[in-house]
Amino acid sequence: SERVGPYFTWRFCYSLCACFFLLAHVTVGAYLSGGKRASYRRFLEEQLPPAVSIDHFEILLRIFDAEDWILLGISAFSCLFLLAGTVTASPSFALSYRIFSRRCIWLSWLTTVLPPFLLFLIFPLRSCVDWNAVTADVCKFGIEKSLSMPGSSLQFSLQASLDYGLLDNSMRGLEDRAAWCQEKGEDWHSAFFDTTVACLWQLEDAC
Repeated sequence: SERVGPYFTWRFCYSLCACFFLLAHVTVGAYLSGGKRASYRRFLEEQLPPAVSIDHFEILLRIFDAEDWILLGISAFSCLFLLAGTVTASPSFALSYRIFSRRCIWLSWLTTVLPPFLLFLIFPLRSCVDWNAVTADVCKFGIEKSLSMPGSSLQFSLQASLDYGLLDNSMRGLEDRAAWCQEKGEDWHSAFFDTTVACLWQLEDAC
């Protein structure tokens, strides 16, 4: 009829266009996926301060790499549904396979959209980073920079206090910065600046 013919023609044409773009996406994605991990690593290195090691993000980089291939596989799988829907939408099969074709295109859309949405919604990417080690790196860097400030006698006062046992148990162990920072965790800032530095300044004032 005058309405059915143009509709099926239009439907077949947009299915062909969708096939072309999805195949191009899968092909280009497979070609570019090999170098994406290196680009992710470079991006993170540019964002991180010098004190924080990129090695703490290695698991996250591996997840990103695997995620790219998983999404690429989902797109390839979706392409199979789209190809089936496009073939059965051709003029030779448009009427007899119209329901099958429509369902294939729906499945193609669902497999393209739903799995990535659920993956990004549910999977806790933040837990892939060793945040305790990141905090320890920041802690160590902050302490060393504070003790080496020009005109400051904090380093001398700290060493003298450690040698003579003037610091209480909670403030000892600063000789090994990394171990002390790991032990204090997120409380390192208050433990060092609010307690240790304040105590050292009081000792300096008393002397």
